[in-house]
Amino acid sequence: MTRSARFPLTVLALVALLAGAAPAAAQSFSCATNTGPDERAICADCGLAQLDVKLAVMYEVLTKTSGMGVRADLREAQRAWLSTRAACGGNVSCLTGAYQTRIAALQASLDEFYSRGPF
Repeated sequence: MTRSARFPLTVLALVALLAGAAPAAAQSFSCATNTGPDERAICADCGLAQLDVKLAVMYEVLTKTSGMGVRADLREAQRAWLSTRAACGGNVSCLTGAYQTRIAALQASLDEFYSRGPF
């Protein structure tokens, strides 16, 4: 088979492979193993998935840059917030509000951290 004849077959194989591939994760957890209605709602809603990733990144930055005492407080607050999120169930409006509130709190912590710079 000539090189030019193999090109369409290669493209066709690539398209077939990509068509069977699972969509890329757009949240901080696996939708294949989600257990609660809140996680299912996040997996089903692009806006919630984006809020979840934003929150996860902010939380990660804060936990990596904070001292042990502050880090423990952050973890405790995150666990409490996860309970709040779970209480929303699959209610997208409630979940959106919960994310916005938690992101605002994390942003305030980041702003405080940045104010102590330069780094």
